[in-house]
Amino acid sequence: MSGLNTILSGTCPCCQKSKVFEKSTIATLFQIPKMRDNCNNCGYKFTKEPGFFFGAMYVSYGLIVAQMLTVAVVSKFILDLENLPTVFAMGITALLFSKINFKLSRLIWMQLFLKKAECN
Repeated sequence: MSGLNTILSGTCPCCQKSKVFEKSTIATLFQIPKMRDNCNNCGYKFTKEPGFFFGAMYVSYGLIVAQMLTVAVVSKFILDLENLPTVFAMGITALLFSKINFKLSRLIWMQLFLKKAECN
């Protein structure tokens, strides 16, 4: 259960105290979130090797598919919308959740490959 708390809070997978991503502001609304190299508290290295987070793209894809399917089901079966408004709602959902999906997918990917031996 601590893994889920770590992912949702965006903290270090080892010590669960320091944030993985830099603090974002409104000015960085359309910028890619900046990720720290190491944990400020325990020194855990977030990126293991170049290309480590390529696999996080698959996690991000799964997240966006789940979100878009939810929007499609709600708009078609609950709100009884036509096809075009449903497609627009799905596109808006993809745009609005892109920054959140970027962060979540990396946090999930780190948690999947966490080795307790690496934690001090």
